[in-house]
Amino acid sequence: MKITRNKNILRYGAIAALVLIAIYSFTFFTNDSRSYMPVDTSVAVQQLQDKNVAEAQIDDREQQVRLKLKNPVKVEEREGVEEVIAKYPARAGEQIFNAVKDSGADKYQTKVTQESFFGSMISFLLPMLILFAFLFWFMSRMQQNGGGMFGIGGSKAKELTKDMPTNTFADVAGADEAVDELREIKDFLDNPDRYYALGAKIPRGVLLYGPPGTGKTLLARAVAGEAGVPFYSISGSDFVEMFVGVGASRVRDLFKQAKENSPCIIFVDEIDAVGRQRGSGTGGGHDEREQTLNQLLVEMDGFGDREGVILIAATNRPDILDPALLRPGRFDRQIPVTNPDLAGREQILRVHAKDKPLAKEVDVAQLAKRTAGMSGADLANVLNEAALLTARIGGNVITYDALEEATDRVVGGPRRQGKIISEHEKKVTAYHEGGHTLAAWALKDIERVYKVTILARGRTGGHAMTAQEDDKGMYTRDELFARLVFAMGGRAAEELVFGAPTTGASSDIENATKIARSMLTEYGFSPDLGTVKYGKEQGDPFGYGMGGGSIEYSDAVAARIDDQLRYLLDRAHQQAYDILAQHRDYLDKLADLLLEKETVRRPDLERIFTGIEPRPAFDVFPNEDDRFPRQAGREPVKTPVELAQARGEEIPKRMTLLDASRAARERRQAGEEAKGQIGFNFGQHAGDVVDESVESTESSAGKRAQKAQRTLRAQRVPRTPRAQGIPRLSRNHPRSWPGGGTPSRAITGLCPAWKSRARTLMPPAPTRKKEKMTSSEIPAIAAFDQDRAEAAVRELLLAVGEDPDREGLRETPARVARSYREVFAGLHEDPTEVLHKTFSEEHQELVLVRDIPIYSTCEHHLVPFFGVAHIGYIPGKDGRVTGLSKLARLADVYAKRPQVQERLTRQVADALVSVLGAQSVIVVIECEHLCMAMRGIRKPGATTTTSAVRGGFKTNAASRAEVLSLIRS
Repeated sequence: MKITRNKNILRYGAIAALVLIAIYSFTFFTNDSRSYMPVDTSVAVQQLQDKNVAEAQIDDREQQVRLKLKNPVKVEEREGVEEVIAKYPARAGEQIFNAVKDSGADKYQTKVTQESFFGSMISFLLPMLILFAFLFWFMSRMQQNGGGMFGIGGSKAKELTKDMPTNTFADVAGADEAVDELREIKDFLDNPDRYYALGAKIPRGVLLYGPPGTGKTLLARAVAGEAGVPFYSISGSDFVEMFVGVGASRVRDLFKQAKENSPCIIFVDEIDAVGRQRGSGTGGGHDEREQTLNQLLVEMDGFGDREGVILIAATNRPDILDPALLRPGRFDRQIPVTNPDLAGREQILRVHAKDKPLAKEVDVAQLAKRTAGMSGADLANVLNEAALLTARIGGNVITYDALEEATDRVVGGPRRQGKIISEHEKKVTAYHEGGHTLAAWALKDIERVYKVTILARGRTGGHAMTAQEDDKGMYTRDELFARLVFAMGGRAAEELVFGAPTTGASSDIENATKIARSMLTEYGFSPDLGTVKYGKEQGDPFGYGMGGGSIEYSDAVAARIDDQLRYLLDRAHQQAYDILAQHRDYLDKLADLLLEKETVRRPDLERIFTGIEPRPAFDVFPNEDDRFPRQAGREPVKTPVELAQARGEEIPKRMTLLDASRAARERRQAGEEAKGQIGFNFGQHAGDVVDESVESTESSAGKRAQKAQRTLRAQRVPRTPRAQGIPRLSRNHPRSWPGGGTPSRAITGLCPAWKSRARTLMPPAPTRKKEKMTSSEIPAIAAFDQDRAEAAVRELLLAVGEDPDREGLRETPARVARSYREVFAGLHEDPTEVLHKTFSEEHQELVLVRDIPIYSTCEHHLVPFFGVAHIGYIPGKDGRVTGLSKLARLADVYAKRPQVQERLTRQVADALVSVLGAQSVIVVIECEHLCMAMRGIRKPGATTTTSAVRGGFKTNAASRAEVLSLIRS
């Protein structure tokens, strides 16, 4: 598109240049005065006065005089000038004429140009025509980019096509509930009959809301990649312009496009830009944004029909949206997308770490604990920053130190390495951060610090970081007060050691004040103020500090709140001071180590603080227990998990809605696979069994299934795998045998067997043992049985309702049997024999063969999977190698048998180790599985990658990363 636009610009520019050249050429060649040399008026007058003029011509319209001289003159360093031309003023025409007449010229004339009517019209209309042509071209260009005049009223929605890069639900981690809710919409679009049979209607709208960076837009992109229907994406700000009525016009145009291409999905990002509650603007009811919102409300649920159009919207501010927009019928489903919990963070980190070489010591689960409170975008940024830091220092793998530094950069900003800090300020910072650490270590109601540093970062001179062992949703009064003590630890340390506080505690005081105020006005922790919420929050619902609250209490209550706030902070300050004074020796040790190392981690802290027993916080509200004492002798009931742990039993797992929906989806997929193997689809035109009579019908799938079940119950026939769900076919049915046939009584009424085409069934397969068989119990592989394979293919054709003796299928059993003989030739060959021929080359470096073609058969569905294999190894100490072609032969022999890709990868790697004695082996196989593509589980062309790593490549991360980079290059 961009190349075509550039070509058009060049073409139009060339045309314009040619037109200008033509106009200039016409003007130049038609100008008869170009042989005259322009001179000043004084020069021409002097020649007239000197009577040196042979011929003269006065051009009255142009106000110029042309002179042919008798004797050449010198003009501006030019010799031999014989013809000159000069301009004169408008009112000097008579004087010039008299001068020409008195000059004694042999010949003179006056030329008065009369412009023709046609020329006058051209000179008048030509500029207007050029202007209108430009305006017409500009309007047509804008009309192509969007409907309406200049494209103002047209929708700016972008339709995602299959060529655009998209995400899938597999790319979304840490938001399982939201994924399941959106997956239901995709399932509704794919299989509406199942929902219509229950009277369910597809949700008209879905609102995704949550803090920034939690993956709302990523979820929408995943829906676009999975839906399989037209997907339109637009931002809320794209609706609103400075022109009145433009937003409403764009809404109408967007839904018009959607209805024409239904079923489809519309995604509106940041819908709060247009969906803000009405009446909050400055323009009243005529505000352009409110007109746009009114039109959006009408399109979502008005008199018009929008069947098959689903609206998905995302916002960070659901609290400011108009209530009419949120009601059922418009947004039927509101899905919260919050910051991930511990398990979610680990999933997100693993997703983003797939394409990054992590060092062996990196523990993703431990990193997830260190990143409590981070969103998905923050976690992705952590890994990206770690990769950038590793590349900056020239590393090959991302170490845990790089991940810690990246975490600190995301939380506190980049390190201020260029700032010069005095020794005294370093000492104050060390004691300040040591005070925080010691205060947290001495309290039992707060998490212990896992890292403390005095390195300046962002706006802070240092920080002490705590890590939650689990994700808490509720906090007790004591836990919040312990956080106040932790925040006051730095200020108390400055006072204890130096006798005077500094400005370094400003952010600590701010955080402590915020926590204490919440304890008093939101959580009802004060007995004096009671369990009352004071003030109405009007800010950010996710606690990011945007906006403020409105005061709904008197000045007297405000004074009491201030008194209680001062009391809480003073008590926390006092307890922090007492803890540090009691353990001053520990504080000095930590400060000394911080000045030496600048950063101290958990192992060193545990060594320093050995002997400190955590204690509870002060009883801040002594009257609390007197007013509402805990009932003595009565313990709370135990949860099922606690009971199971006490009995030493397995922890019970409760089936959630998410688990139930996943199980149902797996059952449906299994049913579709079984139905595909049977070869019969209830949704097709088929014969229905009704009381031993056959009708040809096109009724819905649900009715056919109900009729088949009633017939089964009436005949009381066991539902064997061959009989289940397969109806009898009438003589006239298009799938019946040529010439018809009488149904066999052997399987009454359900199995399509014909006496005229009776076949001997294959003997039943032996029952598989549940326990694992030993090597001695595994039967030896027999030679390929061509006759039995042909008979099996014939039975398969009969089972799906085909005639193996009709034209086109007579040779099929023999052809299929021969193809299976070639496909499974590896069953009758020992792959390790390929590696027995070796060469002693004393080679101790990498041997790598890439892009080896692989063709194998999935043992679950007997459908091919194919792709390429990359095999690399470092020979053993003896330096013996095998031929490069032998590696491809080894993979081919293992592939020519019923396989799964994981086993195939493992077998090739193990063979190189056991037979060749390689000290390091890596095998990577990338294959496309037709069984998944045919069933719609994965898109055609999607590949599955498996790897097997042995020896040195498994233990040495740098070597593994190097060989993987060679494979990818």
